[in-house]
Amino acid sequence: MFLKNDWYMAAWAAEVGSAPVARRICNEPMVLYRDAAGSLAALQDRCCHRGVALSLGKVIEEGIQCGYHGIVFDAKGQCVHIPGQDRIPAKAVVHYYAVHERDSIVWVWMGNPDEADLSLIVDYPYHGDVKNWPHREGLIPVKCNYEMLIDNIMDLTHLPYVHTKTIGGGTPTNVHSKAVMKTERMPRGVKYSRWLLDSVPPPTYAKAIDFPGKIDRWQEEELLTPSVIIQFTGGVDTSQRPRETGNREGGFGMRVLHCIVPETETSCHYFFSVSNGFGQDDPANTDLVYDQVYPTLLEDKVFCENQQAIATEFPDENFVDIRSDEARILYHQHLDERLANEKKLAKRDAAVSA
Repeated sequence: MFLKNDWYMAAWAAEVGSAPVARRICNEPMVLYRDAAGSLAALQDRCCHRGVALSLGKVIEEGIQCGYHGIVFDAKGQCVHIPGQDRIPAKAVVHYYAVHERDSIVWVWMGNPDEADLSLIVDYPYHGDVKNWPHREGLIPVKCNYEMLIDNIMDLTHLPYVHTKTIGGGTPTNVHSKAVMKTERMPRGVKYSRWLLDSVPPPTYAKAIDFPGKIDRWQEEELLTPSVIIQFTGGVDTSQRPRETGNREGGFGMRVLHCIVPETETSCHYFFSVSNGFGQDDPANTDLVYDQVYPTLLEDKVFCENQQAIATEFPDENFVDIRSDEARILYHQHLDERLANEKKLAKRDAAVSA
């Protein structure tokens, strides 16, 4: 079951041009494109004539043209042209989705498009701050339920085991096991932070900055249901005492946006961006950070896909929660509450219309 009355990332803005882009979100096939004026559109990827994917067609002046028989639909899914006839049947309509572009991201509302609430779109102004936070974007297909991947990112205690060559560093029995952690339930999700004090700089940090000695590291995440995680991590020399003073100047810092979007019940789209906070005038530094983060995410992919395969093989087996699962538990509580409320409202609306 997927939450429908909210926005999901459907694509990077740069992905969508005049050529149709096929994507499946919440197990619904859709086609994304820009019309002749450059405006975004999102329709169900199925022509109502013979059921062929509209993404096999092309965009023309009047809208998107089905590649099978040339039928044309506008951005609201209304048929506007049928070759060889003037009369357009009233049923010649395909479902359309509310779609909006902000901060280099294409968002789609999976529920009733007339109820789409722009205030619920997650703002991420760092994409527009190229002076202070130059960034690169990416997309990784992952064969696991999207909640598994969110669980992975909201539990950073796996870093010293899975990511030893990049952002992990240290050994599980020292700085990571002694991390100062805080988890908070928020109106739209969960906030989670970890401080790794008096830590040896992990490989990624050491490649970026020539630290003279140990550092204090911070890892801060905010999860906004259903599928967005905003992450800020970094480290500075221990003499700055950043946890007590708030002084994070200099040193290493990066912001990672994770948009983990359900494709099917057992697969997801992993959109991410990496924003660099050091030596911003040199594009090579942003490339360095991206080139460290990307293989790190691929390591997560391996474990999450394995977890999904095992869960499929043993569908009746439950998980055992431990202390470090607190953020994950709060996330699932929040998501379950929203799903239950959405189901309740759907029953109420059905009763009213009956």
